[in-house]
Amino acid sequence: AETEGAITQARFNVRASLMAKMIPADVRSLMDIGCGVCDLKKYIPAEIRYYGLDVCKRDEETLVCDLNCEPLPDVPVDLYYMAGLIYYINEPEKLLSQMQNAKYILFDYGGIERYLRLDGVPGDPLIHARNNFVSPETLFQALRKNGFILENVHWDWQNYTIGWHMYLFKKI
Repeated sequence: AETEGAITQARFNVRASLMAKMIPADVRSLMDIGCGVCDLKKYIPAEIRYYGLDVCKRDEETLVCDLNCEPLPDVPVDLYYMAGLIYYINEPEKLLSQMQNAKYILFDYGGIERYLRLDGVPGDPLIHARNNFVSPETLFQALRKNGFILENVHWDWQNYTIGWHMYLFKKI
């Protein structure tokens, strides 16, 4: 189990480094929603103001909020970043509607189907997911409804261990 944790953390670091490369040059502040151990912070320029948000305190600067029962904190940022988060939100469309004041939204979608066993039961790491089958189309529609358009996509199709699609949406 300890080796599995190290492998998972290594994958999260790769994901954070890839997603950090998608952050536009005009971003001066961002909120890492579901920040965990703040992987992203290692890969962004020091001049970007970083806000980590999670359901529990990760360090002295962590904003603590359960987005399934509380609104998104009112902290003005240029970009909202969500890695590995969307499956744990009861109402992702509602969360996205609270991000209208940002210039950008950057998130990943790994596809819950990657973790389904043959009997249809989710396996790790998404066994505690709340909305196992939210589709990218549902998220895209919610973003369009709130004035965002797709700006950039990254998918490392040759590296299944990464496997995430990464999407950058821009406010129009």
